[in-house]
Amino acid sequence: MQLDKKDKEILFELSKNSRQPFSVIAKSVRLSKETCTYKIHRLEKEGVISNFLTLISLSKLGLSHYKIYFQFHGASKNITDLIITDFNNYYKINWVAKCTGVFDLIISILCRDVKEFNSEKNKILQKYNKYIQNYSVGIMADTYVYGKNYLVESKINYLEDKKMIGEEIIIKLDKSDKEILRLLVNDSRISSMDISKKLNLNIKTVISRIKLLEKKGIISGYDIFLNFNKVNLKYYKLFISINKMIIEKYNEFLAYCKNNRHIVYLVENVGSWELEPEIEIDSEDKFYEIVDDIKNKFPNFIKRIDIVKITKDYKHIYVPEEVIEKL
Repeated sequence: MQLDKKDKEILFELSKNSRQPFSVIAKSVRLSKETCTYKIHRLEKEGVISNFLTLISLSKLGLSHYKIYFQFHGASKNITDLIITDFNNYYKINWVAKCTGVFDLIISILCRDVKEFNSEKNKILQKYNKYIQNYSVGIMADTYVYGKNYLVESKINYLEDKKMIGEEIIIKLDKSDKEILRLLVNDSRISSMDISKKLNLNIKTVISRIKLLEKKGIISGYDIFLNFNKVNLKYYKLFISINKMIIEKYNEFLAYCKNNRHIVYLVENVGSWELEPEIEIDSEDKFYEIVDDIKNKFPNFIKRIDIVKITKDYKHIYVPEEVIEKL
């Protein structure tokens, strides 16, 4: 699908806050509400927008975020498809992505602690040991969400820090909070009125509870996930190993990522590497220009950069509904 300038501006506004009313977005992009609404519905219908997502601070729910990166051996397409289907159907797994480069498949799992994750990992390894040539494990210390500044030509829009992990302060949720989150997590645009009807709650109660979830930092923002194959975008992950930890240089690198309009996420990892910038871009040449720029600007700080290109997302949910139900 070819995106015009207004389509891109709308997508940019939705990446800042996908729960904004149509009227607010329309004003920001200088369109009538009717035209703006039509364009958003069209982008959704054409599959450009895969999901309207609510960002949840996982640590406040007592959850941790782990990833397993697989290299397969002797796995036919049918076997790989079966493995992917198995991962898609398991409620604790919130991301499944096929890729090329140093890894063939990446999954992320939400668990309460390292012990629970180790048990889940061992089950996977036992079941698919025959096809796993190698694997790596990462623990997400935090993930910064920078927005999709590459969609517009204006100055980079510095969002308030939107994080997927957040401070480690567990907040107990009652039944109504859980039900509201369960409806919001995979449809950030669901109206408060619809939530009210589905849960048989007073609409004022719904609105006030959502505001309180935001104030407490349980909801850290609202985002969209694009189907990059529909709009000729390429999606890359860098795995950056640090040569020598120098806090000033580390913070300088964080600032670099925030100032690069194509870096949409930055993962702080505990594992074989320290940092994972994620890049959405329309050209392979432009991507490698960014890689070269990183190497040139941080020659002594960075020891190694490995690359994967995400070729297909099979599952992308910040927090599966089943996980919220079991909190």
